[in-house]
Amino acid sequence: MHFLALDIGSSFIKGAVLDAKKLTIEHVTRVPFPEPVAGLPPGHFEIEPRQVVTAVREVLEKLHSIVSRSSGVLLSSQMGGVILAEPDGAPITNYVSWRDQRSMGKNPSYPGSYLDAIREYLGDHELQLLGNELRAGSALALLFWLEEQGQLPPGSEPLSLGDYVAKQLCGWKRTAPDPTLSLGLLDLSANNWHFHAIEVLGLESLRWPQLDNCWSAAGKARIGGKNLPCYPPIGDHQAALAGALLQSGELSLNISTGSQISLLTDRFAPGNYQMRPYLDGRFLNTVTHLPAGRSLDVLVNLVNRSWPEIVNAADETPDTDLAANLTYFDGPLGSRGSISNITTENFSV
Repeated sequence: MHFLALDIGSSFIKGAVLDAKKLTIEHVTRVPFPEPVAGLPPGHFEIEPRQVVTAVREVLEKLHSIVSRSSGVLLSSQMGGVILAEPDGAPITNYVSWRDQRSMGKNPSYPGSYLDAIREYLGDHELQLLGNELRAGSALALLFWLEEQGQLPPGSEPLSLGDYVAKQLCGWKRTAPDPTLSLGLLDLSANNWHFHAIEVLGLESLRWPQLDNCWSAAGKARIGGKNLPCYPPIGDHQAALAGALLQSGELSLNISTGSQISLLTDRFAPGNYQMRPYLDGRFLNTVTHLPAGRSLDVLVNLVNRSWPEIVNAADETPDTDLAANLTYFDGPLGSRGSISNITTENFSV
């Protein structure tokens, strides 16, 4: 049984032919993800959504030309960000990306940023129910920013990028997104929208569809002259761990451009970490935005030539009370690196 599998990433839209019996992938192909819209205010990061659909169709048509007989289309998508759409899926806004930083700006109606206002309005308990994952670029933060700016069209439907693409591919009339792409507004303890948080943040005028799962086809996608079953998209994080055949109680270490540590669990147990919905009602306890990829490149490029001298100096240095904090990247351990306890006697360059 073969499927056309596609991932809507931030750098590339990637596709492959998935053999579900042999658990193999073949004929990997990719096209660049569309460039962001130019001329936006600082901190804004938007993509013209129709360009994404065009690129997705290009990949699927290419795969279908290689394997003309397939059992359907499987989708995974970057998480975070949001599109506001008409009930039929026609876009009202651009795709406002997870890379957008506008919610970190000053909120004129609150003494702090938009993110600060959300934390104050919801409180720690409600944020735990939402997965403890509030950050700039999340759909929750972006929708609140739009509401505060008076730019939230009543009756519009908030969609993840993956759900928008699925609607365009197969005319998805029974909109039932999988919980893994639930926009950060899922009450994880109840597996349903967190309607209290939605009301508190002024988002109740939006159309909130019934949630479903990814195991039933959402419609038919017209690819290469054939109608192929198209399944609801899931989050790229969850798709990667499902592909790795992660089992309950197992720990996953993902070391890539943005790294995560994840533990698959069968029960909702909030703590000092993020919780994400997983397949079949399970959860991922996870810590994300760990230093890797681009962040480590900054450090490598900085010390690459001088590293031998640093090693020699360290070998020749007696015990010291200097303390180095290397969290110069934005992550769960901080965002500001430092060297403390510096005196004229213990520090030199």
